[in-house]
Amino acid sequence: MNVDEKDKISIIIPVYNVQAYIDRCLNSVLMQTYSNFEVICIDDGSKDDSGKICDSFCAKDNRISVYHMDNHGVSHARNCGLSLMQGAWFCFVDPDDWIEPNYIEKMYSLAKDKNCDIVACGIDKTYEYVTGIKESEEHIFMFHSNEECIRNYICGGNSMHGLVWNKLYNAEKFKSIRFDENLRVNEDCMYTYEIMSGCETACLTTMKLYHWYIRPDSACHKRAEKADFSGAEVFLKLCDKLQGKQFSGVQKVLQKNYVTSAVQVLLYAKYEKGDVGVADAKRKCKEWKKIAWNHWGLKQKLKYWYAIYLRQ
Repeated sequence: MNVDEKDKISIIIPVYNVQAYIDRCLNSVLMQTYSNFEVICIDDGSKDDSGKICDSFCAKDNRISVYHMDNHGVSHARNCGLSLMQGAWFCFVDPDDWIEPNYIEKMYSLAKDKNCDIVACGIDKTYEYVTGIKESEEHIFMFHSNEECIRNYICGGNSMHGLVWNKLYNAEKFKSIRFDENLRVNEDCMYTYEIMSGCETACLTTMKLYHWYIRPDSACHKRAEKADFSGAEVFLKLCDKLQGKQFSGVQKVLQKNYVTSAVQVLLYAKYEKGDVGVADAKRKCKEWKKIAWNHWGLKQKLKYWYAIYLRQ
């Protein structure tokens, strides 16, 4: 594909303590069939060799830039990347994930062919390193208003999802939108809402071009020092933003997401008996139980029962 400077793609990668994974992530980027891109690695105060590994890639390929800073969290790192980027389009890749060789070319081609503000692709959720696209038949879905985009990313089905890293964004429209740096969990959902609110046309391909690696040492399965429900409360904030708008079923989906997220906190966080925040979260979970119950399998139902009624 012949490209010129205006078609440069910026790839923003927040990096923190991922020395076991960052090389395969960067290798997958360098294997792209679309070559006119820049990679912006934000080393967010890594305590392992992640930053050094990024530096070694930078020394081999001048399309890669590495910025080292103190640890401020993933939202701050992504915001720094947005401030530094120079591309006409941009995307995010997490450092423990990887992308198919035609990821950028496919997304960029759809953006141009369909005249879109955003293009999203399917996601391969995996527990092991694999490459290749599993399904042979591709389906394309178009969304022609911000209302359609918001409903689609929240309500599921053939969804663009509230994740930031399976999408290509028009920099002219969305470069100025920033992540809320006070959020450490579900910051994707709020950022995606702000993006979709300004989106006029979006495109989804069902091709699973992005590989989402589920790490065995995931932080969500470690006991936190306190019960922090800020991630769950993102869904309540979205409920407030959508109050009074004609989005059929959206409020219930957000309430279900709140319950699922709050139960995760209640399962793994440390808290004292009588904690006011815990009591309020349990009250909401009981109130919205019926909304979530029919969407869960047995394992999730048992988690709910233990978190709400058995764990004190």
